[in-house]
Amino acid sequence: MMAKLTSWILWSIYSAIIWLLFLIPAIFVWARTVDGTGASQTFESRMISLMVLMVFFLVPFIIQVIWLICNIVFYRPSSR
Repeated sequence: MMAKLTSWILWSIYSAIIWLLFLIPAIFVWARTVDGTGASQTFESRMISLMVLMVFFLVPFIIQVIWLICNIVFYRPSSR
């Protein structure tokens, strides 16, 4: 019982941290008008920057989904 609760709590904390680590840079990339080199940000350049950020966060997202599946499969409630 304790392992089930601990696993779900840790998964929730991990999920919250990953989402914050993704959303804060995503908002920064979308809101800026000029990048670090001084180039003006167009819609296309913002989308490319967001896609690069998404590719970077693909690995933590896959870990999160695998962990969720494990939690569901191994710690599902028994029907007793």
